[in-house]
Amino acid sequence: MKKALVLGLICAVGAANAQVIIDDFSVPYTKTIVSGSNVDAMSGAVLSGERDVEMRVVSNPFGQDYDLRITGSQLAVISTGFGVLSTLKLQYDGNGDEAGNTGVNKLLTNSGASASGILAGNNNIQVRFLGNDQQLTVSAVLRKDGGIIGQIDKVRAAAAGIGSESFIFTSAQAAQADSLTFVISSDRSGDYAIEGIEAVPEPATMTAIAAGLAALAARRRRNSK
Repeated sequence: MKKALVLGLICAVGAANAQVIIDDFSVPYTKTIVSGSNVDAMSGAVLSGERDVEMRVVSNPFGQDYDLRITGSQLAVISTGFGVLSTLKLQYDGNGDEAGNTGVNKLLTNSGASASGILAGNNNIQVRFLGNDQQLTVSAVLRKDGGIIGQIDKVRAAAAGIGSESFIFTSAQAAQADSLTFVISSDRSGDYAIEGIEAVPEPATMTAIAAGLAALAARRRRNSK
């Protein structure tokens, strides 16, 4: 009985360690706009099988470019010309949910169709930045059936350098979500780069499981004497 319980906990640790790759930017994409908005969807090796992108120019007094380049080699680079104020959305939900809703002056839908439980309960979402020259506001939004069930907002300081932003939701929110959207807004003329996005279990969960394993091991040693 004890052996079975220990084995079960070990299996739980293994399952909890099953990191979910949301986007390693191996699916390439390139777009430049100067005004309005644009929506595109691309299928591939990303969470739920489709990455939806919304680029929006909020203000562009000098008619400069707003440029997104996903290289296909773990790198997304966002460049904005002088004076451009912009917002980028990266959305992961139902494959094909943006069919008929791509192109100029479109905005993302939030249906999340056929994507229930896309995070597999992994509630610590991490966005790995390689750098940013202006201040960024970064939001992670979880939805279920189109409604927001969780949102966490972070401010990343200008010239923050290499580092990750972590968005820790509850396990229940992560298990229910059928849509995950990142909203990144930069101060004017802001450039930034992202290496990848992933989800892992919340550290406290792993600590609790490890503590349980240690207690069982100690009890087993006592009983064997």
